[in-house]
Amino acid sequence: MKRLLLFMLLAMQACNMEDFGDADVFLYNRSGLSIASYPADGTNSGFSYPDTLLPRTINAFHVKENIISEDWVLSWCAPSYKHLLSGTQAGVLSVFVFNQAIVNDEGWESVLSHQNYMVRYDLTAKDLESLQGAIYFPPSDAMRNVRMFPPYEEVIQKYPAIAGKIPAY
Repeated sequence: MKRLLLFMLLAMQACNMEDFGDADVFLYNRSGLSIASYPADGTNSGFSYPDTLLPRTINAFHVKENIISEDWVLSWCAPSYKHLLSGTQAGVLSVFVFNQAIVNDEGWESVLSHQNYMVRYDLTAKDLESLQGAIYFPPSDAMRNVRMFPPYEEVIQKYPAIAGKIPAY
């Protein structure tokens, strides 16, 4: 506990107050499933778009598990989304969304080696600005033009009962 508190204090001090901003990314789960997410931001993940293959191991500190309603995907002392994405190869943040039940049953090693994710969002600073840092699973209508794999229509088709639970935004 003391180490966690010390880490948090150091992290907060590392942020230059003039660089601090509101460029956070939140994932809102409207699926009824427990999900997990992993951002490929280049800096902490070790890879970023256009490299979209999950590595054999991931930075466990960056994984968000058991997301029932919402959670941060990425939050760093960034004054803008462009600054937030400066550690990526192409200015794109990839966010992988996993079914938590599959992660629990098969384990991360299997999920990673089989690239077993439900969707991968490839978000530019412009996407994040227009979405105000809010991304959804399943994707909302506002995310229709965001680059994702599988494509928007396939995700909605694959989760038809789930997709209907997304409120109109």
